[in-house]
Amino acid sequence: MGDSSRKTARLMPKGNTRAVLYFESIYKKTLEIFAVTMYNVYVGILCARCTMEWITTKEASELWGISTRRIQILCDNGRVDGAERLGNIWVIPKGTKKPIDGRTKNGRRKKSED
Repeated sequence: MGDSSRKTARLMPKGNTRAVLYFESIYKKTLEIFAVTMYNVYVGILCARCTMEWITTKEASELWGISTRRIQILCDNGRVDGAERLGNIWVIPKGTKKPIDGRTKNGRRKKSED
């Protein structure tokens, strides 16, 4: 193995599974923030929608009170207006309203009224 693999191995905590999981979660969160930031820059430079701001599924889950996985499913099914896939994450326009939950009785009633 090369010298660079030894440096990477030293960065990872040894023996403590909880510390390893914490390190991985911080790394994933950093990559997600970086990807959204780079996407905002890309949209600002190349697109007429330069004033549009985006949020991640994590931020939307905190606003809407549902899990990030449920939001990913809604985005995948085309139920979230304006949601776009950026690599392996979904970005949602800031201010988008929570879609109606068609799995509940009230949701089906509201859906049929529209």
